[in-house]
Amino acid sequence: MIGIDYYIFIALLFGVAGIYVWQRGFTSRQNISFGLICIGISMWLGGLFYLQHAADFYWADKLTLLGGLLSIAGFYMFSVVFPAQRGNISFSIKSEFKNNFYARLLPLAFWLAVMPFNLIIKGAASGPHGPVPVNGPLFPAFGATEIIYMAAAVRNFYLQFKNSIGYGRQRIVYVLAGMSVFLISVIIFDISLPSIGITALNFIGPLSSLVFLGMSATAIISFNLFDVRLVLKNVLVYAFSAAVTIASLLVIHDTSEGRHIFSSRAFILAFLGAIVMFAVIRSAFNFIFQKYFLRGYYRSKQAFALLDNELIQPLDAGKIIKAANHYLRAGLRLKWVYFFDMKAKRATGEPEDAMSGSRVRGNLPVNSRELHDFAAALRTPRFFYGLELPDWTVISDSPTAILPIWDSAEFCGYFVLGPQMSLNGMSSEQMYKTHAAWAHLETALARAALRSSLEEQVKAQVQDIMYKNRKLKEAAMIQLDYAQMVSHQLRTPVTVLQGALELVLNPGIKTNEQNEILRMARQSSLTLSSIIEDVLSLARIRKASGREKMTAVDLPAVISKIMAVAKPMAKTKNIDLRLDIPEKYSVTGNSSYLEQALFNIIENALQNTPDGGMVSVSVAVDSGGA
Repeated sequence: MIGIDYYIFIALLFGVAGIYVWQRGFTSRQNISFGLICIGISMWLGGLFYLQHAADFYWADKLTLLGGLLSIAGFYMFSVVFPAQRGNISFSIKSEFKNNFYARLLPLAFWLAVMPFNLIIKGAASGPHGPVPVNGPLFPAFGATEIIYMAAAVRNFYLQFKNSIGYGRQRIVYVLAGMSVFLISVIIFDISLPSIGITALNFIGPLSSLVFLGMSATAIISFNLFDVRLVLKNVLVYAFSAAVTIASLLVIHDTSEGRHIFSSRAFILAFLGAIVMFAVIRSAFNFIFQKYFLRGYYRSKQAFALLDNELIQPLDAGKIIKAANHYLRAGLRLKWVYFFDMKAKRATGEPEDAMSGSRVRGNLPVNSRELHDFAAALRTPRFFYGLELPDWTVISDSPTAILPIWDSAEFCGYFVLGPQMSLNGMSSEQMYKTHAAWAHLETALARAALRSSLEEQVKAQVQDIMYKNRKLKEAAMIQLDYAQMVSHQLRTPVTVLQGALELVLNPGIKTNEQNEILRMARQSSLTLSSIIEDVLSLARIRKASGREKMTAVDLPAVISKIMAVAKPMAKTKNIDLRLDIPEKYSVTGNSSYLEQALFNIIENALQNTPDGGMVSVSVAVDSGGA
């Protein structure tokens, strides 16, 4: 029989849980908000009960609305403050009003103020199953307000989950998992199945709300949490097993009564059959969850590498055993530790895939099947927290850790560590302690790997900065040398020009001497112009670096063009200018830059060759280039 008393029982559980969580932290915002959720739901269900059993509809109406407002306010507050870190979860009235925390709840305070005036629910009408509320003029706005607050709370939970890491995210997962179980159960057992005429399981929906209650309360008051997948596995396995068993009993009972064959003997047989059915269903669900949903759980929690902040030294078996016992002293003891010595195998020429090991401690031999599993694991390495580790394996149904050992840069072998008992033989408390130990070691490994990674990144960045700084210094020295060279090259023709002008201005100088001085001044001006042109050309080349277009250039044509300009210059100094180039030869480059460079080379040769000398220009092919 599922009646209103059943819902009162659920309401009492919510009320007790809310008061218990609240008293665990009177000044905790998350405890207060969760307490409001539970007390609000309890008042809402109490209002429904009062509505069915009391003649005065006025107070039933107000109790139901007040419970709804409190639960909505608590749910929104809970989404804002959860998860909170230790040391940052208390509040004071002054500080909360100062940061406008409660200002967000003013719309709900408005509805609380108008509640006595029958503007939300204005009365009741007779229905087939009792009084039915009659909506008031403000009921649509009231409902819209609650929907907005619920949507805002869901958004807050999503943002908190997105921005949280580690333990904070795990606490949010607990709350979201409890909500999901509740909603899925309601959809299946209170909506879908009744729509096709199956109502025997409609008690599971309200009952599943206790899953949300329990998981949320655990996430608030406990700072040591199981992996949520393990919790959900146990909850779902027992819930589905119990539901299927009870449903089967109800069907047997109804069938027996319909045929008038129900008796105490039939009841005893049905009860024994239910026990067997429960055991079979529980085993089946356990197998399905462990094989398809929790395989990664038993592997990902098996990180055995560190004492708190210190990397375990290579080949230090004693330190590894000390670390293992340090973390497992709460409920587990190492059963055996094996060391597979790859270094010794290489020294003796033994193949490394022969998995013979030396037992460091313990009295349980590793059989051939376990060695086969271990060898298979070693052949499938994967990258785990920045370290190259073998794929974790479960040997003899025990959460076993495989730890690679390095001596400097040389790989030496593996340590294999196993706890005292198998997973199937553990109690729930031992299972919890096992998970806590793996999680602690996993965190330590991640922290050390992160620290090592950061050190490597800093070292690489420092080396990169030092390299760039050295290149900048080299570039600065090149620029300084270039400036000194240019200033020296400019100073010489300028000095000649100044001296020539002073001589020309001398009134006693003869005409033929003036002509010689002017010729020398002209030559110096040409030299100065050439140097300036070289500087400008270099500036243009640097500015256009990376943007110039490379094309096929007819090299003989370019050199012939330069020779036409250089021949008059050679003739003035009586220099024999010779040319030896192939008739046709092309190179890839920029024609204007190439012409400027070759002209500068030939001009420099003419300037530094004495009168009556010879300058030869030739082009030869060497390894495919000119």
